[in-house]
Amino acid sequence: MAERNSPKRSYFVPVLLLLLVVSLTGNVILYTKTIVHAQDERAERGEAIINAGYQTKQHIADVLHTIELLTSNADIASRLQTKSRLADAFDDRPEVEYFFTEAEVSNGKPLATGVRTPKDFLASVEQALEQVGNHEGELTAGEKEYLEQLGGIYAKLKQTASELIYDGEVPKRDEALTAQADKRWIDIAASLSAIMNEPASLELQP
Repeated sequence: MAERNSPKRSYFVPVLLLLLVVSLTGNVILYTKTIVHAQDERAERGEAIINAGYQTKQHIADVLHTIELLTSNADIASRLQTKSRLADAFDDRPEVEYFFTEAEVSNGKPLATGVRTPKDFLASVEQALEQVGNHEGELTAGEKEYLEQLGGIYAKLKQTASELIYDGEVPKRDEALTAQADKRWIDIAASLSAIMNEPASLELQP
């Protein structure tokens, strides 16, 4: 009796399905890693913005306090001692400049219509304050007038910067992730930039 010819089993379909499953699994893993990486980058940038915002608040408060001390110092020895605090305050300049740079990037355009950038403002103020009171005796009338003007500017900056909710604590991941979505810090940065453009000149007059 002749044996029946058994149909040959095709492995094409199972192998094809297996390859599709492997491919889909690989794509899912790759997509998941991409999402996690993007979130990590956003969290890192958000944390950097929050830290820079806090440093900006601290810088403004420290400079204002230094201005107040210089105004009340009657002799050069006291003023030079006060200026050591000024150097500490301006050590934060890179963080402050980063805060405004990130605000402009997130805003998609310059923060203010004035010609003076925050970087220009900080450089001018630091240079002028380094020159104030480097002599015996009391401050000159021009120095007193300059410190009064600058103190008024920094008082306004401090009031505006107080609206930043950053307190110096290490931000949580969800806070860092949502930092860029919260546009209030950009509005505050724009207001600070506008105040920096109010004075016609920041040069210390002799």
